This record gives sequence, structure tokens and C-alpha cells, in this order.
Amino acid sequence: MLKDIVSFLLPPQAGRTGGQPSLKGIMITINEKGGKASKIKGRPTELPPIALLELSKVFSEGEEQYPRDGNVPNWYNLDCYENLNHSGEHLLNFLAERNTAHRNDVMLEELSHFAARALMALEQFIRENDCHTNDEKREVVG
Repeated sequence: MLKDIVSFLLPPQAGRTGGQPSLKGIMITINEKGGKASKIKGRPTELPPIALLELSKVFSEGEEQYPRDGNVPNWYNLDCYENLNHSGEHLLNFLAERNTAHRNDVMLEELSHFAARALMALEQFIRENDCHTNDEKREVVG
């Protein structure tokens, strides 16, 4: 059912046909109805929706525990390596739990926190090293 909802919200890329460069050199896609849009570089329809929903819970819990600094999430005040260190701790906790009591609820919590911290580290690395994958930098939006 969740897959059907996601499919409804994010139509598959298979419906896109054709392509032409715009005045700025950005590739434009044209669908069957003649609708035009900038070609996207990623595949958001391939992102795992159940895991992303779990991650959104972690970010929500984190914001409750560590409130925003104005419109900036608290974790933006940590650098890539601080987030990686915390991510590593959650990974080790997950592995330790797998090898001992094997409590699924604890394993899910540790694995989702590992993934959240890894994403935070990736975001910070991209920002700190000016490695933006898009043509323009993204601003922090509250």
C-alpha cells in the first residue's frame, strides 16, 4: 500500500521522453503530453520510503531533544566528523545488539540513528567542502 502511495505521489521516470538543452544548457525533458521540465539528476522514486519515514522520526525526535538555533537544525552546528563519530557509535551498538540479545526494537533504533547521522555527515561534508552536486548551493530552510 505504501508503495502505491509513493508511486502516486512520485510518478515514475519511465513516462518522460525526449530532451533538448535549454538556453542555460540545462537538459529539458518532454513528457507524452508535451509538458516540459528540467531533467533531474537523481532518482527520487528509487529512495526507500519506509526507511525514509523511519529517518524522519529520528530527525523529529532529535529536534525535540536539541531544539533549532533559529531556523537552523542543531546538527548543522556539528561538523562531518562529529556526526560520523556518533554514526559509528550507533553502528557498533547495532552490531553488539545483533550479537547478543537481538532485540529488534533496539536494533531498529540504532540502525535508524546510524543512517540519520551518516546523512548528517554527508550533508556536512558536501557543505564544508563545497562539493554540491547541483549547479547551485542550497540554503538552510527552516
